[in-house]
Amino acid sequence: YILEEKYANDKNKNNKFEFILHQLFKNKKIEEGYDFVLFIRKKYNMPSFFSRKLISIFKEKKDYKKSINESIIYLTETSKTNKKSTVSQKILIEQIFDLTQKILLGSILDKIYLPISNKQLSSNKFLNLKQNNEYETENIKYINNIYNTLIKYDLETDIARINLANIQYKIFSDLDSAYKILDEIQKNSSKVDINIQTTLMKSDILISKGYLDSALKLINHEQTVIEKYYKKEKTDDVKFKKIEILFYQGDYNKINVAMDSLIYDIELKNKNCNDLLELKMITLFFDRDINQFKTYSLIQHKLKMNKGFESILELIDLINSDNMLISELAQFQYALIEFQKGNVNNTQQIISDMNTETVYHEIALVLNAEIEDYINKNYKEAIKLYEKIIEKYPESIYKEDILKRLNNLNKMIIRELEL
Repeated sequence: YILEEKYANDKNKNNKFEFILHQLFKNKKIEEGYDFVLFIRKKYNMPSFFSRKLISIFKEKKDYKKSINESIIYLTETSKTNKKSTVSQKILIEQIFDLTQKILLGSILDKIYLPISNKQLSSNKFLNLKQNNEYETENIKYINNIYNTLIKYDLETDIARINLANIQYKIFSDLDSAYKILDEIQKNSSKVDINIQTTLMKSDILISKGYLDSALKLINHEQTVIEKYYKKEKTDDVKFKKIEILFYQGDYNKINVAMDSLIYDIELKNKNCNDLLELKMITLFFDRDINQFKTYSLIQHKLKMNKGFESILELIDLINSDNMLISELAQFQYALIEFQKGNVNNTQQIISDMNTETVYHEIALVLNAEIEDYINKNYKEAIKLYEKIIEKYPESIYKEDILKRLNNLNKMIIRELEL
């Protein structure tokens, strides 16, 4: 501050103030440096002073809110004489969206996170852990304000509105508000990629509300336009959404025709490829039990609509199926529902009753071991269960993660013994 007084009337004072700040931040004096920035901004009426550099400083410190705030300042307050490049502006806005998602994920309260099984289950469209998470209210308000600020200054307005709709849908479960936002975006936007994104989201909301025919009508209406879009991946996404709707409708023949066509044509890098192949495998379980497929698809649709209790009653019928593939698939689904409800003991009991050799037995054993590990804190039992998985499935895709966890658990136990 003494140096600031010294250079107050210097024509190159800004460069000298920046040099002072570089020295402060170099010496990890983050708060002191930031206070000095705020002081300079106020005294010399330079609202965006040093903002571009603070964006990366705060991001590196994982102080995401301050990084976002400085991005907003830079984008909205920088003098028109210092024009920002379109590319630079786009990168900054994309970073704002990325950081708000990081804040969102970090805002989940009391989340039971099982790192090994979650990697598999969270990426699966149908067999996943649909946890009804609660979020820190202040962070959700903050993110909403950021999106509204972007809209106010016409900075990637459509994407900001889509994110607002996603919050209404995924966090507040306000399906009508989310649909209304998406509908307005679609009416006012001429961008084809925005039209595709809103169409997919609107159809998903309709599925969640139970309106399968309306969802299918929406997709079919847009498909002709969308198929003219130059990005093949986008057309495949629309076809996959149609397959999802057909699956929930339970029409075994229609869904298989649609799946075979897309499997033949889809690119391996498409994010839906794995789910498509898994869904194809599931339909093969029912090739001689088409009536039971209708029951299973109805269960899945009820789960999509958060009607877990109704689903359990019908799952029990499938668990008693003579077809062991169908029976164990239903058992695994039942175990996931019980885990999502917080009934850990029931989950473990269901898993212990699974005694066949289907593809779901392995992931169920991993889930059981992680419950002992991360929830019950029964580390010795968890070690036994992890070791049994490696012994039973020596080529397991989870092997590397399990070995890492076993190593950490053994170190923990050794430390306890030393104490």
